[in-house]
Amino acid sequence: MGVLGPVRPADEFANIWVQLTGDRVTRELSERIYQLTKVVPGSSGPERIRQAEPEDYPWLFFWLVDFTIEVMGEVSNPWEFAHLTVTARLASERRTAGFMVLEKSGNRCCIVGYSGPTPHGIRIAPVYTPPSYRGRGYAFDLVRRVLQQLLDWGYHQVFLFTDLANPISNHIYQQVGYRSVSNVDQCHFQWRLA
Repeated sequence: MGVLGPVRPADEFANIWVQLTGDRVTRELSERIYQLTKVVPGSSGPERIRQAEPEDYPWLFFWLVDFTIEVMGEVSNPWEFAHLTVTARLASERRTAGFMVLEKSGNRCCIVGYSGPTPHGIRIAPVYTPPSYRGRGYAFDLVRRVLQQLLDWGYHQVFLFTDLANPISNHIYQQVGYRSVSNVDQCHFQWRLA
């Protein structure tokens, strides 16, 4: 149990909670919310991108488990989280949730997920490149192409959350057109045993 929200209100809530309950609070994650309304033009590589399909479930599941373990340490059961996320997105209408895949020479190199549509916006996450394909610009290229696709589908804005402890991702997202909206903290309450 905990709180996720803009830094100041989240901290104030956590302090009040501690005073009322005696619980301890730990900051699990400090994030930044970004918003994009226009993709900064740039060249795309020759790699193929495609929509993930139900038959992609096995490898998507394992990639999302790896992503969850690597990036989302607060998730207690990465396998359940990956199963529920991949299953739901593959079953969704393609313009409301899913995964886009970048392939080179028949090899899957990177994914970008999207979900959480609102009347005017949608969120991307996760962005994942397996370690053996990192450092080649695949994620940057795929993110740019997926963002443009989402805008072409009629969304006016695309959001994402980034970990403030990862300066590389924060820099890359700004290069494609994201602008900072707000910082948020995720705090976890550790119950005091009576």
